[in-house]
Amino acid sequence: MADMMSLLPHFVLERIFIYTSFKDLIRCSMVCKKWYSLLSDEDSVIWRAKFEDAGTRHFRNSKHLSELQTFRSKALAYECAWNGQDASKNIYIKDDCLTLHRKPVAQSSDGIRGKTGFLRGQHYFVVIFQGPSFGSAALVGVCTKDAPMQKGGYVPLLGNNEHGWAWDLSQKKLKHDGEVLEESIEVEVKIKDKIGMMLDMETGRLKFNINGEFINVAITNLPRDKPLYPSASAVYGNSEITLIYYGKPVVG
Repeated sequence: MADMMSLLPHFVLERIFIYTSFKDLIRCSMVCKKWYSLLSDEDSVIWRAKFEDAGTRHFRNSKHLSELQTFRSKALAYECAWNGQDASKNIYIKDDCLTLHRKPVAQSSDGIRGKTGFLRGQHYFVVIFQGPSFGSAALVGVCTKDAPMQKGGYVPLLGNNEHGWAWDLSQKKLKHDGEVLEESIEVEVKIKDKIGMMLDMETGRLKFNINGEFINVAITNLPRDKPLYPSASAVYGNSEITLIYYGKPVVG
């Protein structure tokens, strides 16, 4: 069957691939050189169609996509954005499909996972806390599918149990399983700063940067036998947090 499919002309394959799911397209790119070559063109009619079908008009016009240069990278940003169905009930996704809004609910700590978990490879994300404040517990990092996304009271939800690893921006500490991995991280993070996260599933390491500048902040010994999801949690009312997936990092 694969040999017969490889004989199809490009325009027929393009029509088939336009209606193929994103995950299956990744698999298709590994079938043969012809398919790999066709799907490697990140501005092809295939990836343009995927981008035009992604999200809403507000997503496709989002300023947060300005640094993503191809239709494939922009479509992938949608596939790896926040998952509104995998979040606290006090969180909803805004029209741009990239930004969460935490409702002004008292005595609640609220989190969210991304749509896509990662088991292999290197992956780069940018997280932006849009404000209005970090509050007493604003965290960003990764977690497994088992991490809870809501808890009563004001607590550092992400990293508060064995299923999450996080940088607590409010307390300036790295946390996992309720324990402090590293104290007194002397890095000034401000509202609207771009917090870069490089997840390396080959080495089990999560590195951070601020506005593209390297900082000596990293979490090590991440599990490599289960998918990890980008995640964030907040306690401050009307908090808004944006997640943008950039794909494989240019540098490690």
